[in-house]
Amino acid sequence: MSNVATFASPYPSYPEPDFSLIAQSTKDISRLAVFRTDKMAIMDKAKRASSYALDLQTAMGEDLVSLSTKVQNLDFRELFGQLAEIDAELAKGKLSAEETEAAEGAREELAGVFATGIRETKGKLRDAAAKVKQKAAETRGVVLAERTQETLTEHQQRQPGLIKSLAEKKAAWEKLDTDRAKIIAAQDVIRARNVADIFKDFIPKDLEKLDLKKPEAEAVRLGVEVLKKILGEVSEGFKYSDLADQRRVFDGKIEQLDRDIQTLLGDQRENDALIADLSAVMTIDARRDVLLNETNKLTVAFSGFADELEKLSGSAVTEASVTKLLGTIRSYLGNCVDARNQVIIT
Repeated sequence: MSNVATFASPYPSYPEPDFSLIAQSTKDISRLAVFRTDKMAIMDKAKRASSYALDLQTAMGEDLVSLSTKVQNLDFRELFGQLAEIDAELAKGKLSAEETEAAEGAREELAGVFATGIRETKGKLRDAAAKVKQKAAETRGVVLAERTQETLTEHQQRQPGLIKSLAEKKAAWEKLDTDRAKIIAAQDVIRARNVADIFKDFIPKDLEKLDLKKPEAEAVRLGVEVLKKILGEVSEGFKYSDLADQRRVFDGKIEQLDRDIQTLLGDQRENDALIADLSAVMTIDARRDVLLNETNKLTVAFSGFADELEKLSGSAVTEASVTKLLGTIRSYLGNCVDARNQVIIT
């Protein structure tokens, strides 16, 4: 070690991660990974990505605290002072051979302490960079967006068809229900006024001559009109039993439409849920990109600082260069820890 040479290269400036973005992205991913359906493998993948994102955030926090504590406790000012005293005594050339050997031994021991401190710090930085990088790779490694958009588009394109089919089924149901109501009303009048007992099997063609109030006659006429639409004109007229038969037909058709409508509603609910879930997966993919971009800033800084410490050897080592570099690392880590703590508190 020498105390005369200057540090060979300037220190690069590393951007600090936005910990509010990291926290919000992780929260969003966790929130969005609660799905309404579980029929697609992509949902399981998104849940895994959410778990990995939480692990990544935890790993970053742990490494930041550990590194910051390590660097905060790393102070070589006293060591450099002792080295300066030893070098001054050696430079005078007045020490005996035994004293010179002892001084050089002490100097070598101090140099070893310095080298050990730098080596351990460098190792912790590289380990932290590797750990965070691995967690980021796990988070990134879950394939989400690929083919998800294609599947999402398919389900979105189903929506108009489902809506149209439902509208058609409901319109058909309403028409049948209206006609059935006319049949039922005619049956009610016939039963109430004993028309069938008076005129036997057939509904009278001239309803106006019946002793019926006009609304009652109209109810029977409307029921007959429904039969005409379905059965056509019948020369001998319509039987009372035709009303009952047609009502049963309407009942069957309406029941089938009820089943069809419920099936379509179920399909629509399932399709809507899948659209919501697939949209959530796409959003998770975007939030994950934000998280990984911010995380990468930390791994780049950790690796970069380790590279700068690697250069602290031989003529590149001075008290000024060491103090400046450690101060830069200490400041960066301290700012990151403070920013992270602020996010946790708020």
